[in-house]
Amino acid sequence: MRKPLLLIALSLISIDFSTAQISRIPYSEGQTITLEVVDYGKDVTNNNKFISLKPGERSKAATEHNQKVFSGKAKGSSKKVVYTIENVVIEEGLQKAELQTDVNGVTYTSEVAIFNDTLYFTRLNAPYIVKDAEDNITAVSMLGVEQIPLNLDENTILRPHHDYGVSTPHYSTYTAERKQHVSTTYGTPYLDYLGRTCQTVTNRYKTITADVRKKESPYMHAIHNVDGYLARMEEVEFNGKTYQAYVLESMTWSKFGANIELESTDAKIQKQQIKNNERTEKLMNRAMGTNSDGYLQMLVQKWYVPELGVVKQLNYDHNGAVLTKTELISIK
Repeated sequence: MRKPLLLIALSLISIDFSTAQISRIPYSEGQTITLEVVDYGKDVTNNNKFISLKPGERSKAATEHNQKVFSGKAKGSSKKVVYTIENVVIEEGLQKAELQTDVNGVTYTSEVAIFNDTLYFTRLNAPYIVKDAEDNITAVSMLGVEQIPLNLDENTILRPHHDYGVSTPHYSTYTAERKQHVSTTYGTPYLDYLGRTCQTVTNRYKTITADVRKKESPYMHAIHNVDGYLARMEEVEFNGKTYQAYVLESMTWSKFGANIELESTDAKIQKQQIKNNERTEKLMNRAMGTNSDGYLQMLVQKWYVPELGVVKQLNYDHNGAVLTKTELISIK
């Protein structure tokens, strides 16, 4: 999608504060939570040299990139994200709190809640709306609600949730052409060197042109927590203390595209252009490495600590290279 880039960024880097095996939200009114988000896109997904590699070479380059990330040698683009805890409610049967963050002077509110032994996390508790200079809505997106059971074990299967986004259609007109057969002429028969009768055939064509009106409706769809499960337990350190972390692994399926409608006064040109568009889409999906449904598949790893929430999250791109690393820096 062209407009809601901030939404895409939030959906990728926002880290939820779900917890495992606890019965109370571990946050208090007025607390601030600081995360560090490191983006390695310039080294992989946004690097022309990397994406031009053949699949086998790209896989090897992704492994080498990840080794640099894990060893601390990779230098990504780092920024801090600060959440403030507001409107905490603790009552029988329900606990919830709002997490507010400011981005470019705009306050965005997410919400975490515990209800019926499940933790719910909403990464934006209202539709994300983009408007143009005339205050017209140009895009709308909604992020799904993540659900994490409080009692995680080796049999836990995470429930998928969906993000959706659509933009207002873009219209354009271009001229296309086709060849139309006019006539066929036959030359005087003659004998070739083997004594066979031959005859030249000449086909004449004329060029037909017509305008094609294109309606392009961009969209975004992401499915999170696909095949999500508890992978292992690990010890992690935060503020000088050692904690047990639940490492959750899942896949995110994402698709960014556009529904395209083509109309022309010439029916044959219209049919030809529709076929060309379908062929181009298939080639792009093949080049990008999407699955049979047209989605990119990307690994996500989260380290959950019951007393703190998420302390670390790794988002990989569809080549298996670490795209972003998010870590909990402080809770005050």
